[in-house]
Amino acid sequence: MTVQKRILVLGDNNERAPYHPLDHIQDELAAIIGDHHAIDMMDNYSVLDTDILQSYDLMIAYTDCWTTPVTEDQAASLSQFVQRGGSLLVIHNGISLQSREACARLIGGKFTGHPDYQRLASIRPRSLIRLRAASSLSH
Repeated sequence: MTVQKRILVLGDNNERAPYHPLDHIQDELAAIIGDHHAIDMMDNYSVLDTDILQSYDLMIAYTDCWTTPVTEDQAASLSQFVQRGGSLLVIHNGISLQSREACARLIGGKFTGHPDYQRLASIRPRSLIRLRAASSLSH
């Protein structure tokens, strides 16, 4: 029998999530993870506590906390969670945890900004196949 992993998904909703609210993706995320694991979807940062985090195997950060960084204690708890073998997956805007330097070091990267909005060129899938075929014939 396989032991279910416990997964914590931390995100934001309402006015705390002007760009990427957790409730817009939680059903899709739960479907991706499936019934193989126990998932807790939370928008309350009080779960960033050493005693609470130790009951999880994985924390998925989908936070939108650009203007309200986690506290130093919360950042320390998250760091301890990872140091003790817990897994951390930072998805897209979850990198907003970088607002606290200890979290930025833990993540190993920083978001510096979006490029200017611009038109994106697209290629129809069949055109792409023809381009690849033509490219391989010319070599």
